[in-house]
Amino acid sequence: MSSRYKTLIPVAMLAVFLIACFMAVPVKAWSPPPQPNPVLEVRSPVPRTVNVGQSFRLALRLTNRGGYGERGGVSVSVPPGAEIEVLEVDSALGRVDIVDPGGSLWDAEGREVRARRRYVLTQSEDWRQGEHGYLTLKVTPTAAGDFRLKFRASICFERYWNCSQSPRSWGGRHDSRDELGFPVNMIRVNVRGAPEPPDTSCVLRRSASPK
Repeated sequence: MSSRYKTLIPVAMLAVFLIACFMAVPVKAWSPPPQPNPVLEVRSPVPRTVNVGQSFRLALRLTNRGGYGERGGVSVSVPPGAEIEVLEVDSALGRVDIVDPGGSLWDAEGREVRARRRYVLTQSEDWRQGEHGYLTLKVTPTAAGDFRLKFRASICFERYWNCSQSPRSWGGRHDSRDELGFPVNMIRVNVRGAPEPPDTSCVLRRSASPK
């Protein structure tokens, strides 16, 4: 046997030994980090029926029950003409913006669109597991009819491109998607018109009794 083959045999045996050792070591499969899981809850009772101009409160709590999210927030929308006022928002929900009908928004496809409803939007960063934030609004319908209050939450990760939307099992009825293409929940309130004032054009006066 030549010296060349004598040199290759130990090298080959070492390679076989290393391969066997590598295969014996358990390799843990890589798994992606858990996604955020935003849960949005209604924390205040909402009346089923109100009169025009009668205000009610909407208190919401957003909790991240999943993995880390880079940014998140809440969106609430009301019909055009309705009044909406921010009563309380904590630091976890960050900045609050109000967008009137005709204002600029981004839809679910990433396109810039014009709002047809009035929106209250919050946005903040660094949503860790278990973190929560509160938002309380005063809502005042200004027209009679079927008043639809729509709201949702999202927490995004991986450089803002992937967002987990809030579940559809809390505090409201599922309404498919809103005008922006996002899944939302909805609370419907029956708004009654203001009662008409009594007719005082004809008032019967009691005649004076004879003396």
